[in-house]
This record gives sequence, structure tokens and C-alpha cells, in this order.
Amino acid sequence: MPNDRFSDEYKAHLELLKRTTLAGAGNSETLKRVLTDTGPDVGSAGALNDFRAIAKKSGEDAVILQTAGLATDDTGVPPSDGLKKAALLKFLCHLYLAGSRGSQQVWVFSSPLSYRQYPLDQIAADATSYAKLSTCLKDVAEVFSDETKQRLGEATQMGLSWCMAAQSVLSSATTDAKSMTKVKRWFAEASTSESDLAVTTASVLAGFKKMTNTLNGSTFIITDMPKDRANPNKELTEAYIFNSIEKPKTVYIEKAFFENYDVSVLHDQKKNWARILVHEVSHIDAATVDNSYAWAGIGVGTSLTAAKAALNADSWAFFAADCADALTTGDITRAGAGTSGTLNKLPKNWN
Repeated sequence: MPNDRFSDEYKAHLELLKRTTLAGAGNSETLKRVLTDTGPDVGSAGALNDFRAIAKKSGEDAVILQTAGLATDDTGVPPSDGLKKAALLKFLCHLYLAGSRGSQQVWVFSSPLSYRQYPLDQIAADATSYAKLSTCLKDVAEVFSDETKQRLGEATQMGLSWCMAAQSVLSSATTDAKSMTKVKRWFAEASTSESDLAVTTASVLAGFKKMTNTLNGSTFIITDMPKDRANPNKELTEAYIFNSIEKPKTVYIEKAFFENYDVSVLHDQKKNWARILVHEVSHIDAATVDNSYAWAGIGVGTSLTAAKAALNADSWAFFAADCADALTTGDITRAGAGTSGTLNKLPKNWN
């Protein structure tokens, strides 16, 4: 069975790393600890960077072959256990701690752009000879640039700040009129009773507490789905998750994540990336659903009932942005009523 989810690939490498012996540059106890049962270990990020630096200097293929105990000039067929070690090392070479602030951990897995599977399956399929294995390992042009990885860290930190602001607003809503105005804007109709609003407020607060823990303290993975890189049906997909129990917690970002479409509510891409990540983490931690998207309108009492808004992922994301005062009056209006925009691509920006 192919590894169709990042968690499948991760677990396979974790189990191998626990029991295998690596040579040379990989013979490091710290490197052996980089993968844990709950996710990558931030304390081992330095060892991971050191191994990556050695691989970059000496050639990723040569270093991986040597570390995996494979010959560099053999003309036979590489043994399956050696291929698994090579895939593990290729996986580690493309796993990055893209952002860290305090206890926050933002990991990005950025595999070679030409791959259509995760390393374990890609190498097993391609490496029918040592020469082909070397070619596969030499492929280092990644799906995410260094600038993109840095920006993913920045957007995640912005999303975290929004979630923390949402907690503050929800906690003070019963005593602070400004906070209650924001809660009602995204979750209440004119007919919503105080008791129903209180239930929603408590539920949303509980969700944002979990989301803050995910973005601030738990291990969190951002990656993409290699098999969909050439899939025309994914052109308009921004991001998704598989389910709330995938471990490590993983958000898959796709092509539309990187575009600035006219139809979008937010045209500041840093804010839009943060919005997408908060949206997806709400699926993971709060079991939200996609009752409506902001580009189509998420106004309560018009596009959504209060009950549906309370479970709507984009409502949660825009509420969090509003709590952090990250939205203009125009942003709020467009999110409520929908944008009536097109799929024309506008210039990209990062503010």
C-alpha cells in the first residue's frame, strides 16, 4: 500500500529510525531522536541542519548512499533494506523547522518538486538500479522555496496571534461590549437568544484553546500532496486535512494557497495564509465544517444560520482575524456578503 498520507510516511520512517544503524554523517544520537511518536523533536533540529549541510556540501546522493551503507559504484540492484534507509535519509533532508518562537514549532516537509510520491514509495519505484537510485537522490529542487518556508512560519505565527486574540475576546464577551459585538458579528442572528449565544461562545472558546495549543506548543506539520502536483482538479484547492486524528497534525497546502485570486476576500497574502491555516486547524481541533466560504458569503442571518456559523471553519478564521483587529471594514463586508469576484489572478503581495 502506498503512503497516501504524510502520517503514513512519517510512521514508517520513525519505526525504521528506532531500529536501524546509520553510518558516517548519520551516526548521531541526536539525529536518531529527530522523529518521535508525537512528531519531530525541536531539540534535534540542529542535528538535522548539520546533516543537511553535509549532504549539500558533498552531494546529497553520495552522503545518503554512504550513510545508508550502500555502494556508490555498484551495478546491481540495491537491496530493499538499503532503499528504505535511503528514503529515510531523503525524508530527513527535506524536513525543516521553519519557525520557532518560544515553544512554538512549525515544521515544513518540502520534498523534491518532481516527485509524485513521498520518498519511500518514490525511491522504491524508481531505484531499480544504483544509477537510478543516485539520480533520484540527486533531485534536490524542492516544492517550497526557502522564502516560502520562512513565510509559512510567519503566517503560522500570525495565525497563532489571532487564536490568542480570539480567546481573549471570547473570555471577556460577557462583560465587554466591544468583544460581544465581535462575537455577535460572526456567530449570532438577530433572533439568537442569550442562552444559545452563551453556549456558542463557550464552545468556540474551548476550540480556540485547543487550536492555540496546536499552533503554540504541539508539533504541527505543513506539507503538500505529491501525487496532486500535476492534478488539474486541484488547481483551485487552497488546503485541506484528512481528519482530526492524523498524527502528527498535518495541513496539506495546494496550488491555490499561493495565488491571489480576485474572488478572495483578503488580498494581503500573509493574512490570507494565516486565515487558511487557522481555518484548517479549526477542522483538526474543533471539528468545524465547510458550511460556506467567505468568498461566497458567511453573513449570519443571510448566508448562514447562527447554528451553522458556529461550526463553520471560515467563520472561525475571520472571527479570529477580527479579534486581532486584522480586518478592514471592507474585509468584513466582503466576508459577510461574498465578494462576487472572479478567478482572475491578481499580483501577489506580502505585507
